[in-house]
Amino acid sequence: MQSLSTTYATLSTTRNEAAVEVLASVLSQATDDSVRMMAIRAMQLRPESRAPEAIFENWGLLRDQEKLTLRDNVSWLEKTVLDQLKSAHESTGTAIEVARFLSMTSAVRPLISLAESCNDRETQETATRAILELVAPLGQNARRDHDQQSVRLPIVQRLAESVDTFSVHRNASLVDAFLIASYWGDRELRQIFADQRQSMKLIILRLGKTKHPAVVELLAGYVRRKKIPSQVCELIHERNDVHFRASLLTAIGSEPPMTVIHNLRSITMPKSCVGGAALLDLLPASLHAALVQLYGAACLEPIVTMHVVVKALKLGGPKTGHAAAVALSRCEILDIDYWMRAAVPVADDDLEEIAADPDAQLVKSLIDLLDHKDAAIVRGVRRVLGPMHAEAMLPRMGALRPRSRRRLGRVIMMIDLDAIDRVRDALRHSVLNKRLEAIAMADALGLVDLLTDSFAHISTEDHQEARMLAADVMADASSEETLQLLTDMLELPASPVRDAAEAAVLKRRKVNQRSGTRS
Repeated sequence: MQSLSTTYATLSTTRNEAAVEVLASVLSQATDDSVRMMAIRAMQLRPESRAPEAIFENWGLLRDQEKLTLRDNVSWLEKTVLDQLKSAHESTGTAIEVARFLSMTSAVRPLISLAESCNDRETQETATRAILELVAPLGQNARRDHDQQSVRLPIVQRLAESVDTFSVHRNASLVDAFLIASYWGDRELRQIFADQRQSMKLIILRLGKTKHPAVVELLAGYVRRKKIPSQVCELIHERNDVHFRASLLTAIGSEPPMTVIHNLRSITMPKSCVGGAALLDLLPASLHAALVQLYGAACLEPIVTMHVVVKALKLGGPKTGHAAAVALSRCEILDIDYWMRAAVPVADDDLEEIAADPDAQLVKSLIDLLDHKDAAIVRGVRRVLGPMHAEAMLPRMGALRPRSRRRLGRVIMMIDLDAIDRVRDALRHSVLNKRLEAIAMADALGLVDLLTDSFAHISTEDHQEARMLAADVMADASSEETLQLLTDMLELPASPVRDAAEAAVLKRRKVNQRSGTRS
């Protein structure tokens, strides 16, 4: 082997140009891998242009591993390949294959000419496929902030010319190639939208329909730009396929900046992401947070958004908790009537009815989240459930029948940690109606026995209407203290207040008799 190495070292440096042919013959005759590799390496050291031409001519004989070694010395073959592409003869197909295999970006421009005007359909299609493959990493690197501008921009400029001449060559894949190679800030791309050129319609058409991952990524990535052409906003809203959905959610990310949030609010809910909580079953966990962020920013239906939040938290996924807290903080607060209707099955703990009622399920799930370990999520839940807090519910309680308000009261106590303090403060309010509301709320929440000090003051010092209502709600209390307050009210002169107290005491005695206890 040592003697062979010496032989090939000599063949790589000798002035005898016939050495190239000797080395080339090895590729057609030798089977030993090491011998063939020594021949290829020796040829790469030869100064004659004939050496790369010989490799090109024998390309079909090279083994895959041998071809791979040439990727480290692409420039050595470059002139030969480019000359072959420009001359347009029977070896053009091989030139395209070599350029593609070696990722020879310098070949893109002559390949574009072939894709535009070559008379041979097969060659035209092969050149087009090679272009798409060669420009893809250039565009991808640019969109990931690793741009090779000196290589990419001349190609983009040439492809932009091809877009403008589409009516001549009719090769739509070259339009795709332009988009695949492009970065959002490229002058050529921005100019097409700014000038409202005829080619803009073509660009919009391809952005809206092409499934090539790079084109989909380009369209979706606009959501992160400070300025988006209005036509692109419409495309983001209208495009409706799973490829775009995944790319859009990836662009949104689990912690989108405010630029993205503002853009989503302007675009409104993209059709590709319509589907609410059920959509989570179709997505990998890595995109759950992005979907929650999208619904928090763009969905105009807060009930749907909250269902998405609840299910996302159950399924989990990276940053889902953070996204849920953000979405809840942005969610529109629903009217109190919605919560009152939805809370009834929860108040009754009617599992069958809850299972049949999505709104009741939502209330139950949100209440369960009040025990979540993430304080930000708990704050968000308390915010959306704000209408069911004691202070918000006070004006409603007086108008409800005792049984109805007590049912709702059970839910309020699950939600509002400050309910007792809010009711105690309201019982001392200077406005009579506010005190009446507080008395009804104390009854609803089952707090009468816990607020005997407040009721002692009301039963002796307050307005007649307040004293009568206080007697009425103390009829359903159970403590000795409230019974004593009612007994003291029996000592009053004949009045509606004493009548209310008598009715309350009678009611409590009947209850106690039924339960077998002494009043």
